[in-house]
Amino acid sequence: MPLWKRPAARFEGVVVSVFSKPDCHLCDVAKAQLGELQARLGFRLEQVDISQDAALLAEYGTRIPLIWVNGQLVCKFRVDEKALSAAIHRAAGH
Repeated sequence: MPLWKRPAARFEGVVVSVFSKPDCHLCDVAKAQLGELQARLGFRLEQVDISQDAALLAEYGTRIPLIWVNGQLVCKFRVDEKALSAAIHRAAGH
């Protein structure tokens, strides 16, 4: 069974951050997917609204959503569950 489809371990020490902003359809889809994965995997989910930070908005603009695992960029625009799961396992030291 591929790593990304294995039953859940708990990853409380892992922080998954999603950079997004309001009125972004791709962001809404990504946040919904991340919420489902969080329930299964148990990582901490942090949502960063780039529209509330001028520097982040200037840097990322419409190149969102961005998904980070413990500060490392893992996915752009869409959630790649396989890549995200592998990054979470690596961050947890598994």
